[in-house]
Amino acid sequence: MKSALIAISSLALTACIAPSEMLVGPQGNTVRCEAHGWGYVGAPLAHRSFSHCVEDYTAAGFVPLEDAGVVGIQLSQNLLVSVVTPNSPAAIAGVMVGDKMETINGNQVIDLAAAKTMLFGKAGTSVKFTVNRNGTEIPITVNRGSRVQSAS
Repeated sequence: MKSALIAISSLALTACIAPSEMLVGPQGNTVRCEAHGWGYVGAPLAHRSFSHCVEDYTAAGFVPLEDAGVVGIQLSQNLLVSVVTPNSPAAIAGVMVGDKMETINGNQVIDLAAAKTMLFGKAGTSVKFTVNRNGTEIPITVNRGSRVQSAS
């Protein structure tokens, strides 16, 4: 009986932990936070390392991949809408190929990197922007859709 308890205690002290989470950033770049630990000391250290990784990337604007939202457009270097994904939030809101991105959430858009950062956010949240279409400024509000599409 005593040897069985020692074996169970030893097993509990040598557990393995390997937390992992994929995060995506405002420019569309992804990073995997992961850590591996074994044993009484290794498992808590791995969890702490993993937690710090997630906290650090979250502070830098990253979100879990499954939480990241999409608008459904691609912009060219000169901030023209070059692609509108069919049935995307942008398509539903009336964005058209050739529209020029002027402002996002009230901020002037200066370049493509800034536009990507300002359009980025969690699924279900809204983003307001103004496009210039043939000399007319048009305000548009889009609710970011989910990156993960359900099978229908």
